[in-house]
Amino acid sequence: MAGTRRRCNAATAGAVTGANTGFKKISSLQGFNMPDIFFNNTRPQLPGEMKVSDQADLLMRVCEKVILENGGKRITINGKPGYRIKLQEPVIAEFLIQ
Repeated sequence: MAGTRRRCNAATAGAVTGANTGFKKISSLQGFNMPDIFFNNTRPQLPGEMKVSDQADLLMRVCEKVILENGGKRITINGKPGYRIKLQEPVIAEFLIQ
């Protein structure tokens, strides 16, 4: 599929945040024991190991920065922090020529 990779960040953010949320819920179950660590063996430009929860926290900081820089706001939902993302008009992205 041709495109501009604009949806990759959103997909990654959703996957990592979902994994972190799921990990927190599953780890509270009796008998569950899984280390909170990721070992990187394929990307030399990234750390060799990092906590999964640290990766999720880092990604959430990046998400917050992007949301706020694009007109979004921090809000509280049922006593928990959340975000209101500013609605944007869809535009046709310029395709990358490879």
